[in-house]
Amino acid sequence: MADDPGPSNARKAPDAPTDAHSAAGHEDGPGARDGRQDEKAALLHLATRLKDAHPSIEASVVDHTVATAHDAFRQARIRTYVPILVERRARKLLEALEREHATAPTPTPMSAPAPDIVPVTATAFRVVGDQGPAAPATGVER
Repeated sequence: MADDPGPSNARKAPDAPTDAHSAAGHEDGPGARDGRQDEKAALLHLATRLKDAHPSIEASVVDHTVATAHDAFRQARIRTYVPILVERRARKLLEALEREHATAPTPTPMSAPAPDIVPVTATAFRVVGDQGPAAPATGVER
């Protein structure tokens, strides 16, 4: 008897995508977990490179920037280019932060005033009835 190529004898390869979404590279496919692990590894590598490229920015700020940039693509159905897009966004944010930091004046410490700054003193006025401020107070009145 000849083999009938009907549905009962048809076989799929074990790694073949089962639907159109899997074939298109969406996260539903059989390699979705491996893709997510590769994406995480790429993001960790990216954060390390960005920390080296921007030593004036704290490491925690770089990590937060990468996480924020990655969150913008959390709903992306095709994950192939997400690490590249995250890198572009994070680099722009960090460069803007560096430019802002470079142009910002250095803050004066609050513990001791700078020697060239004269403290402002308040002037007290004596109020007489409902007439408003009168002459400056000369001392503590009794």
